[in-house]
Amino acid sequence: MNQPNLDARLMCAADLVNQCRTVADIGTDHAYLPIYLVNKGICTRAVAADINKGPIERAKLNIRAVGLTDKIDTELTDGLHGIEKYEPDCILILGMGGELIVKIISEAPWICTDNKNIRLVLQPMTHPETVRAYLWDNSFEISDEKICKSGKLYCVFAAHYTGTKTAYSAIEALIGKETVSSRDPLATEYKRHIAKIYERRIEGLKAGGCDFAKEQTMLDGIENII
Repeated sequence: MNQPNLDARLMCAADLVNQCRTVADIGTDHAYLPIYLVNKGICTRAVAADINKGPIERAKLNIRAVGLTDKIDTELTDGLHGIEKYEPDCILILGMGGELIVKIISEAPWICTDNKNIRLVLQPMTHPETVRAYLWDNSFEISDEKICKSGKLYCVFAAHYTGTKTAYSAIEALIGKETVSSRDPLATEYKRHIAKIYERRIEGLKAGGCDFAKEQTMLDGIENII
């Protein structure tokens, strides 16, 4: 196996990883990101973690194929349990539902230490507003955010613990503070995509004779920033 080819989603996440010592990739699957980051010298070491044996076995094969067994460890574990022993300064949690990402972070209080300055790179597949709200309510700062397209549109963002809560609106939680004000074509496309989701939701509520005032307020807010 040569250097893995990352799709736009994984490359977007890789671009948000700062120069660091140890990366922990949670839900690693094939270990493509740890391999890429170590090969590029973005991190010195990495741990590829997953809750299932199949992905860990695939990860081991790929790590062995590129000769990085001395630099990338594997860990069969649930979320971040046991990962603190690797002392990661960057944690990747990609391709999971927002509620699961929140659960994983909330079960790892060792992340919330000012002097560790651990960077989180997150890519929720659903409910990004749940992840952002949790981070801001629990004294994390979202420092970088990108929209990428790999078949579908994805939001990827980086955060770190500061000890200070952040105020936010429902629209900012849904779309992201940076994306709300961004005029980048992908950001605009993403906002239009979210607006269409709310349009369909409202149509369904109308058809069922249900109240849709909350959804209409959100749609109006989204349309105001497109």
